[in-house]
Formats: sequence, C-alpha cells, structure tokens
Amino acid sequence: METALLYYQDVYLRESSAKILDIKTDTQGPWLLPDQTIFYPGGGGQPADSGTINGKTVESIRKEEKQIWHLVPGFQDKAGDSIHMKIDWQRRFYMMQQHSGQHLISNVAMDYKFNTVSVHFGEDHTLIEFDTAQAEARILTELEEKVNTLIRDHLPLHIHWADREAAKKFPLRRPAGDWELLRILEIEGRDYSACGGTHVSNTAEIGLVKIIGTEKIRGHLRIQFVIGQKAYAYFSTLHQGASALRQALQTEPQHFAERAADLQDELSRQKKQSIFYRTSFLSVESKRLSEDATDTFVFKRLPDGFAEDAAWLAKSIVNDFSKPAFLLSGERFYFLTPKNSALDAALFLKKFGADFSMRGGGPSDFVQGIIKSPDDLKLKQTLNDFMK
Repeated sequence: METALLYYQDVYLRESSAKILDIKTDTQGPWLLPDQTIFYPGGGGQPADSGTINGKTVESIRKEEKQIWHLVPGFQDKAGDSIHMKIDWQRRFYMMQQHSGQHLISNVAMDYKFNTVSVHFGEDHTLIEFDTAQAEARILTELEEKVNTLIRDHLPLHIHWADREAAKKFPLRRPAGDWELLRILEIEGRDYSACGGTHVSNTAEIGLVKIIGTEKIRGHLRIQFVIGQKAYAYFSTLHQGASALRQALQTEPQHFAERAADLQDELSRQKKQSIFYRTSFLSVESKRLSEDATDTFVFKRLPDGFAEDAAWLAKSIVNDFSKPAFLLSGERFYFLTPKNSALDAALFLKKFGADFSMRGGGPSDFVQGIIKSPDDLKLKQTLNDFMK
C-alpha cells in the first residue's frame, strides 16, 4: 500500500477526498494512511502542512517509504471509509513563497560568491546562513534589489524528474543527495536545485523579499529575510508604527531620524538638569530630615519608586550630619549608622529581621534589603529601643 502524492501533482490543490487504507493507533492517537494526500509531510527544511481531515486537526504527518501517515486525534472512522482533506492554504502558500524565495536568494547570492550553508524556514521569517564572514551594507542592498527584480520578471518555475544519469545534464547549484530519482526545481534561466518541497509556479508569486537583520554565527553570516506574505505583514506593521509616530511627533517619516536626534539631545539636556536639581533637593532634604528628627536617628518612608533617593538620603544624613538613618521606599530599606559608632546595623537586622519580614545584609554600618512588614510605627519603636 502506498500513498499518491497529490501535492506533487497539483501544488495548488487545497481540498481533496481520499480513502483510508489503514489506521494505526499509538499513545498520540490514531494515524491514518490514505490512498492519496494533499498534505506535504515536510522535508528539506520546509515544515509539514497543517489542516484538517473530516474537520479534525491533523496534528502530525510522517513519511515511511512510500506511505504518508497522518495523526488525527479523535478520529473514529475505519479503514475503507472515505475522508475529506483540507489544508491550511494561507500557510501552505506562504511556505511555497518562502521556499521558492530562498532558492532565488541563494542563486543570486552566488553572484557575490556567497554559498548557502544552511536554511531555516520559520513561521514568521527565513534564516539563510552563507559561507562568508561579513557583507557590506551596499552588497546586501544590491542583493535584495536583484532578487526583487527577478521576482518582478515573472520567471517560470519548472519541475523535472530525473534519474541519476539524466540529472547530469542539469547544472545543479549544490550536489544532490543519494537518491535514485531526483526532483529538480528550475527557476528558468537562473537556478537548478534538487528539492522535494512545494513551490510557486513563477517568481512573481513570491511577492517580495526584504532583509531585516544579520548576525555572525560559526564564522559565517546569517541573514534574516521576510518573504511573500510575511514581507507584506512586516511592512504593514512598519506603516502602522510610522503612522503613530507621525501623529505623535508631528513629523513626516523622512524626517524621523533628525527628529529622533533632536529628542535625544533634549533628553540628554533634561537628564543633566534633573540630576542638578535632584541633587540640590536631596541635599536640602537630608538637612531638613536631620534637623527635624525628634529621635536620635532619622526614620522616613519615601513614596514607592524612590528607593535610589532613599539610599542617597540615608548616606547623606549619616555622612554629613552624623545621624543614624533608616529609610524605606516600597519594599526596599536602608539602615546606615555613622562609622566608629557603637550602633551595629547588621546586629539589628540579625535580631529583628524575622519580626519585620526583612531580608538583606551588609556590614555593621550599612545594611539594606527587602522588607515586607507594613507596620512602620512598630519598626520605629523597635529601632528606638535598640539605640538606647
């Protein structure tokens, strides 16, 4: 028993009927063996198709010799019954665009002496690794433009079946695997590759190719592309972002870069001013807290989100006014004592940390950490007793 491969007979076939030849069940569920299938099982880096059989999701597909088995959890029909298959056409077509686009990219890359090392077809982008360590931005732009020009040229794609001897007449871009019968994809006038994947009928259907990133890996250059549907989705996302920025910045997209530079300069100036005024304020505040303290130490809770200021104030109170300081902000606490003081902040944390759900550490004159207790009055009283 073998399965007829309808996805090779008509790659654009979206639905089909079939007859169940056999069913096997394992821990994953029932696996169906149909007499024919439109489901591509995956291979050569291209993921398998997705879709339904009799309305139930096909979870997995595997190829065993000339048989294509389909995992359909919940399937209850039996061998001999007829079934209806339906693939996720949008995903299939994207895989066709992506795979055909990769062949075209790899072919054009050879014009620059870049040979393809590996390929990854993703759900959102394509990764192609080339045997070069780097490429100038100008070269990448030129490569991309060449690929898109060939897409617009509407070059036909042809499929050739050939045995090993007949395959010798085709100038394959890469040596073929050890197969008796080869399926060769030709991009007319450009490329010949042994490939078992699904492909569009002409380059125009690839739609568009865009480079969106590069990285070095294993001494090679890996380039990230968006192809076909995902390229259009990418530009749609960019357009939405650009429209929002245009409205927010009151600036046309072609001036975004200079507007961003202006904003960065302004932000830098504001940060410098903020540091100046913040430092001045905290100096005054540390003096006020020290002078207004009714105890021999300063105890103060700052608003949430001011932990950095609490630490700065505590240090200033101790260093400039020689007073112990216990300051809090949110769940952060800072307990500092003057150097050479008999007060031991670390000892306080050791003795009373559990009572106030405090976790932290530090030397005898500076402990900090997390505090969960909300009872500031009890904490202040405990500090007062400890310092007597």
